Amino acid sequence: MGLDRKSFAGKAKNLRTSLALSTAFATIAFGYAGRNAYAGSCVGGAGVYSCSGAAGADTTQSLTGAPLTVTTDPGFGITTAAGNALTLSGTGGLSLTDNNSSTIAGAARGIDATNSTSGILDITLTGSGSVSGGGSSGNYGIRAQNNAGTGDLTVSTAGTTITGNQAVSLVNNGTGNTSLTMSGGVVGTSATNNDAAVRLTNVATSGTMSVTTGDVTSGSGINASAVFINSNGGDLTATLNGTLNSSAGYGIHALHQTYNAAAVTVTTNGAINTGNAGVRVYSRGSGQTTVTVNGDISAAGGSARGIYGLNRNGGDTVITSNANVSGTLAGIWGRAINGGSVSVTASGNTTGVDQRQSQRRYRDPGF
Repeated sequence: MGLDRKSFAGKAKNLRTSLALSTAFATIAFGYAGRNAYAGSCVGGAGVYSCSGAAGADTTQSLTGAPLTVTTDPGFGITTAAGNALTLSGTGGLSLTDNNSSTIAGAARGIDATNSTSGILDITLTGSGSVSGGGSSGNYGIRAQNNAGTGDLTVSTAGTTITGNQAVSLVNNGTGNTSLTMSGGVVGTSATNNDAAVRLTNVATSGTMSVTTGDVTSGSGINASAVFINSNGGDLTATLNGTLNSSAGYGIHALHQTYNAAAVTVTTNGAINTGNAGVRVYSRGSGQTTVTVNGDISAAGGSARGIYGLNRNGGDTVITSNANVSGTLAGIWGRAINGGSVSVTASGNTTGVDQRQSQRRYRDPGF
């Protein structure tokens, strides 16, 4: 039986519509496949990736490059129920830049970044975003590591809140400088002894260390630190602008481990509340060890000192307190060993000052 002209025209129109839709869907599918999507939120290739899309039921984004460059778009966020949020591996350099106040939350680690072979590792986060890791041991908000042969390691997190079992860990196995600059709040939750909310280590005997923080709170482990610095290279400079809290440990614990000419300078500008020393600085460098305190310190543990400063390689120890300092054992404790001198100036109320200098080798008590 034949079709009338009106029925034929309708079927032809439907066929054209179906073909158009099929072509459109095929174009969309091909376009997204061509963008080389990783974990649903970051796209790119040849070591250059851009991350976009709001946080939801996300999976780990594992990105690699030689070198690797990662940026974010406005509105980006990621929250994973398992694993890290961002796992970044660079060869010859690694850069992560977020200028969009992103939320980056990993069940394990928020940002896990490793650079190998050569180049620098740079993480820059600006705005009122947040980075968080899980509460189990080994989980960090930010973990950044330079391997052997690399150069500088730089992390800047202006305004970003960072949390984790240990919130921030930087390890530089290269020969460059190590720099950490933070102004947002940082909280570590670990109850393990000797852990730290913020931990920095440079392994090579070259390269300077520079640390600037805002408010930092450690977990409850014995001898935990709000900020722990382990330096083996050049000069070490730490400026702590916020409140430091560690219920059973240290506010700032800075160690320079290598017998060289390095100087160590620590300045605190906020209140410090601890169960062990509020400020503990130990140096084997022959350069001057300088501690300046501008915020009140309360060190309440059984053998706690408010300020502890020791140079054991012939350098001078200079301690200046412009605030009230209390420690169960002593308010201020200063030592210089093997030829250095000790100078203590205290303008605030201090529970006690114990300062000595000696030409003999001296065993650091409790180290």
